[in-house]
Amino acid sequence: MRFHTLHPVASLVVGFVSSAAVLAAAAPAVHAADRQPTPTDPARQKMAETAKAATAAEKALTDAQAKVKKAYEATPEWTGAVGAQKDAQAKYDAAAKAVVQKVQGTPAYKTAVAKRQAAEDNKNKLRSQPDVQPQQVTDAAAVAMTASNAVTKIEKDAMAADPAATEAKKALDEANTKLNELRKGLADKMKEDADVQTASKDLEEKKKAVEDARKELASQAAAERERRAAQRTQSSGGRRGR
Repeated sequence: MRFHTLHPVASLVVGFVSSAAVLAAAAPAVHAADRQPTPTDPARQKMAETAKAATAAEKALTDAQAKVKKAYEATPEWTGAVGAQKDAQAKYDAAAKAVVQKVQGTPAYKTAVAKRQAAEDNKNKLRSQPDVQPQQVTDAAAVAMTASNAVTKIEKDAMAADPAATEAKKALDEANTKLNELRKGLADKMKEDADVQTASKDLEEKKKAVEDARKELASQAAAERERRAAQRTQSSGGRRGR
């Protein structure tokens, strides 16, 4: 689906759209111009036409969705929420950086970092040894993970204890919540839009036509194989009767 590159909320309507590549792949291969016609040619042509129509219907749906998205994201409410979220994120990043820089100078943090590095070095050393046992590597990896978590915990505890960082985190959470609510509103707009609904219905019909054409082609191809097998059997029997 192409619309998913436009915005994460497109995942809420992804059920409406199938891959154009899959639809195109369902079309029959083009044969050389001098190939002799076969009884299945009309079905093959129909398959190609329905696949092409489905691809066009998919594009129409993607365009309709993009139109709704563009209009929605031009509203003052959306642009304001996006701006507020970016501002809150920048303030939180600055507060977090200040806290981490401060805690990095403490003896406890330096000790934890040293233990983490030693655990990582030991894990990597064991992995490079040809005769090492798998359990040894597993145990070393667990120790390294524990040491890494200890460093992270010191940073998180320092963040939680810092008033400025706590306030910045609260503001960021609120901004993210607001933006997520608006994203849900965009998804609702997609579902309610008349053009999107029409395009979605048309795509579903075109997809069904592709499936019907595929079944028809498969049925005719099977019948043609049976007919040729019967001809070969009859021809072989006629030669033996001479």
